[in-house]
Amino acid sequence: MLRVRARIRRGLTAALLAALAAGAPAAAENGFRIDPPKMEQGQLLNLSLIEALATIKEEKLSGVFAFIAEADSSLAFANLLLADSKSRDRFLKACERMHTAAGAISRWDKQVILLLVGMNSQREFPPGIQPMSEKQRTRINKLALIPGVAIEELRNRMATRGKR
Repeated sequence: MLRVRARIRRGLTAALLAALAAGAPAAAENGFRIDPPKMEQGQLLNLSLIEALATIKEEKLSGVFAFIAEADSSLAFANLLLADSKSRDRFLKACERMHTAAGAISRWDKQVILLLVGMNSQREFPPGIQPMSEKQRTRINKLALIPGVAIEELRNRMATRGKR
């Protein structure tokens, strides 16, 4: 009985090795090859994001944001602003200047502002993040009421108001 099992085991092993050896080139030819996972490539950045990074003087972070999907870029930027009070203040000043010049802010900036409103409504903040000052909260809430428009329309509004 043991000899039969040993023969069966040897036969199955030989058959398995033969099948693997014969099937490996065929699998590679048919596209069934397993490649190691590829790193995601960077993508083009949203113009509003580039302007926002320049506004807060963090242009060097554009390489990091290149690996964040465009749909998530406003959330990532809002998280950055939540963690850095000086950057948040610079961004708010830029939005206020834009509102003064054009009567609106860009849709992307509006989305960041609304995310900040939502983040600010939390009772507890993550460790290391200080709650916003009352002054910044008031500024953010005022900016949340301003209409968000496409960046092209914003540029047109700024040009039109500048001619008056």
